[in-house]
Amino acid sequence: MTTSRSPAKATVERALAAQTAATLGFPNTPVSVPHSLGREFEKIVAALDEPFADPSSFPTWYLAREVAREVKVVLAGDGGDELFGGYKRVAKHLRTAWRGRLRLPLALRPALEGGKIAAELAMDWASAYSLRFSGIAPAQRAFLQDAGDLRALSYWRAPDAEGGTSLGKLMALDYANYLPEYILRKSDLCTMAHGLEARAPFLDHRFVQRIMALPEEQVYTRPPKLLLQQALDLRLPGDFLRRKKRGFNPPLKRWLREELAGRFDGLGERLHALTGGQLARKPVDAFVRHYLDRAEPLAEQVLQLLILDESLAQLRAHG
Repeated sequence: MTTSRSPAKATVERALAAQTAATLGFPNTPVSVPHSLGREFEKIVAALDEPFADPSSFPTWYLAREVAREVKVVLAGDGGDELFGGYKRVAKHLRTAWRGRLRLPLALRPALEGGKIAAELAMDWASAYSLRFSGIAPAQRAFLQDAGDLRALSYWRAPDAEGGTSLGKLMALDYANYLPEYILRKSDLCTMAHGLEARAPFLDHRFVQRIMALPEEQVYTRPPKLLLQQALDLRLPGDFLRRKKRGFNPPLKRWLREELAGRFDGLGERLHALTGGQLARKPVDAFVRHYLDRAEPLAEQVLQLLILDESLAQLRAHG
């Protein structure tokens, strides 16, 4: 499926997808995310059932719609990155594992820009891992809430059992948070919105038990998932299994500046009312203005505010 913002990148993605399918002997049907959202923004937000921040839910919804026209059950790769440590953020966070429970008594203040490094240093090492997959940084959250300080820096569920090693601790946090709250929830809601059932063979409990019983050095390899490649005896050409991971994000810049631009008017006032005052009107509008002044790194956070606005409006209308 093509999700790139750039036409050139989209062409490369289509060519690589066709090559992958041909190598494995699979059929290949290109599906592109439409440039125009129309009223499908409301449909997708409704399908997500409650405010959901992951922008990849949009291309997932479109993909599920197309697939459902041909089949009713599909196999998904959900769980592969969590089970085999495939995310780049894992390796990055492990570089600072020496911090352990050490934290700095920093005075953190609300801010428009991220400030995640300062927030990370103000938390213990394991808790700070959640910042690597959180959408809105703590400083931004305090800014939008017009709060004077940052009181709750960690708002992720603690795992039922932590691994004994540094790597094990991070994997436990992924199992407790990212996998059920992002990956599986998105897949389930977007597929069932079209009557499509997605099954995740990597999460079969017997398979998971076998993998988790192995030594870490066999499971978490570089390149990632080497164990899986060896187990399947895959003999594929060249760099086939070493290609760079590609994101699954929609063309946010185009959507926010064209299709969804009309939703910015009055956003602060609406969110202030819909959240019972938890979000402040002036900071929300200032946040949006900052983005519109070409602060492109804020695109995902701005989309999250629009999703929150539409989702809460729908809940109120049907409540």
